[in-house]
Amino acid sequence: GGGGRYEDWILEELPRRFERPNDRNRWERPLFVVRPEDGDLPFEDIAEAIQGQKLKANLATANQPISDKNLLHQVDAAVSEILAGLHKAQANGGIAGRVTLPRCTRAVDIYRVIPIGEQRTIKRQFIKVMSDDGQAP
Repeated sequence: GGGGRYEDWILEELPRRFERPNDRNRWERPLFVVRPEDGDLPFEDIAEAIQGQKLKANLATANQPISDKNLLHQVDAAVSEILAGLHKAQANGGIAGRVTLPRCTRAVDIYRVIPIGEQRTIKRQFIKVMSDDGQAP
């Protein structure tokens, strides 16, 4: 069917695709098994596990430093150009719908007005992630 509804066969197949958690996998530790018949939940243990666990960066999760500072400047300029295109589209009454932005090969769906302050915050966060020392330029 249409209208954003899943087909019945997909909903029937979904439970069969789930894997049972295994506490031997490091990404599933600590594993807290909670069943409907359990009385009290281990809230203290869960809170301690969340607050006390420091994740270690590894090759897959660590930010790789940008070796060329010029690249960071180029990324900053590209993001500024894209945000200027967004600002122009919003100023022309393009509050919602498809918007074609500079440097983008496909149109982007915008569902709300994104204030300039929010755009600046997002840009700053993006540049901070891209920078090698974690400091905004």
